[in-house]
Amino acid sequence: MGSNPSHFKGASRPVENVSWDDCQDFIAKVNRETRRQLGGDARLPTEAEWEYACRAGSKGRYAGTGELNDMGWYYDNSESKTHEVKGKKANAWGFYDMHGNVWEWCQDWYGFYPSGAVTDPTGSASGVSRVLRGGSWFNGARNCRSADRGGSGPGYRHGSCGFRLACSEAVPFAQVAEEGYKWYTVRPGDCLSKIAHQHLMSVKELVEINGLTQKVVVVRIGQKLKVKAVK
Repeated sequence: MGSNPSHFKGASRPVENVSWDDCQDFIAKVNRETRRQLGGDARLPTEAEWEYACRAGSKGRYAGTGELNDMGWYYDNSESKTHEVKGKKANAWGFYDMHGNVWEWCQDWYGFYPSGAVTDPTGSASGVSRVLRGGSWFNGARNCRSADRGGSGPGYRHGSCGFRLACSEAVPFAQVAEEGYKWYTVRPGDCLSKIAHQHLMSVKELVEINGLTQKVVVVRIGQKLKVKAVK
């Protein structure tokens, strides 16, 4: 996939020193090369998905045993560096390193939480910072709590900032067409990955439409999809 930008290099260490924008470029490449194997699109998790996975049903400050020293690398035990993944205990759902080691970029813009109950929220519609979660080797225990929120501009890089991928299940075009989603217009020559990043889209380069294979872009806004063939 290219060079490793990490400050702390090692085959089993988390990648860090990457911006949110860097993550999007990496994801676009992953989706071009491995979509068939994945059975869907790789992406960053939403903030809500990240916390749901981190907590794994727990309600305390930290998942798993509830003790940060068991669950993650942070300022007091990291010796000012990242560590190999799976060096601490997993949470109840088998996820490692949700607390500490490196901050993890989320898809959302950083903003206020909704005032009422919501299902599968996708964050603010706009903003200046993208969400970071989990804390890192560089941070104290408070920043590594399941509920703690961080954020930085999408171009920000640091040796404490990494990412974790999620995967969206592929949606058959027939299902999209049957449910009457509107077209999103894409002009010839448009940079699909840039448009996708701006509109929180999922880029699908090859989708079968009426028996023909064409380039398309699929846009996910909330719970809806918009699809348009690229001529």
